[in-house]
Amino acid sequence: MQPPNIAIISPSLNHTAGGVEMFCSMLAEVLTENGANVRIFSPRRPKSRILAKFGLSHLQQTLSMRRELRHWEPQIVVSNGTLGFFGRNTWKHIHVFHGTMVAHSLSDRVGRSFKDWLIKGIFGGGLSEAMSGIGATRVAVSQSCAAELKKYYGYRAHQVIPNGVRLNSDVEQIREGLIFVGRRESRKGYEMAVELAMAVKQSLSVAGPGDDPRTRNLGVLDETELQELYSRSKAMVFPSNYEACSFAVLEALTNGCAVITTKVGWIPELLSAVPEYERLIGQRNNQASFELPLQRVLSGDAATMSALEAAVSWTRENNSFERFSREWTDLINEHND
Repeated sequence: MQPPNIAIISPSLNHTAGGVEMFCSMLAEVLTENGANVRIFSPRRPKSRILAKFGLSHLQQTLSMRRELRHWEPQIVVSNGTLGFFGRNTWKHIHVFHGTMVAHSLSDRVGRSFKDWLIKGIFGGGLSEAMSGIGATRVAVSQSCAAELKKYYGYRAHQVIPNGVRLNSDVEQIREGLIFVGRRESRKGYEMAVELAMAVKQSLSVAGPGDDPRTRNLGVLDETELQELYSRSKAMVFPSNYEACSFAVLEALTNGCAVITTKVGWIPELLSAVPEYERLIGQRNNQASFELPLQRVLSGDAATMSALEAAVSWTRENNSFERFSREWTDLINEHND
């Protein structure tokens, strides 16, 4: 049997640009190792200002890729997020939902205009994302994401495949300091993380773009540098309002770094398996609710350290790159029969 041509649709060809781009790069690696001919496609910049005003550029961008895709003749197309509506085509289509634009926009209204989050986010982004799931095998990256698909778009997720990360064999190191990983967005609770670190008189190291005199700015780190950062840090402060299945959370936990966060995205799945990890969870938009979890970690509270150890063990078993690879390989093989 000839190896299949598999196209992966990514927002950008830069695999460090964000979580979806990282996912696309990892999936391409998995499928290439299994013998497929894999190519990552990324849309050109949108041209229509009118469509951009209504958040519909994603539809234009995706439809504009059809000619290039048809020329390459893929047997399978794996699309992501809002980039997945191609109209009628011959290839088999898998669409991955990394959360939903509706829930994302509702959680990220602070500092955004009404027009921006409602028209461009919920209407334009939500419509593009909903149309992407038409006729596709729908994959959600967490159980909460699957529930959102049902709630906002009326879709059933055909399969839930959580993100996976590579494991560092040595997670036992001397740990100190607090970290924040990712873009300095209000949705991710960046300002709250800074204020929490200042309240407990701890420096906050930030791995991500941007600069802030209140923090130790590390810039964008590669995979090896991030592994080292997680392995030597006491805790990642991540009071996010919305995530689907954060790579940063998974990477921190698999490297033994405590994650002080909210009950969003993949975290309810962790709490279902390790309920005692509730000791490290705060409430969204409630800074006071994070003070006790942070103090528990910094003081080395025995019950909290035990909960962390259980969470690290469970995450390393259930969210490894090997498991991610196995589940995606099985799904692609089903579509290649």
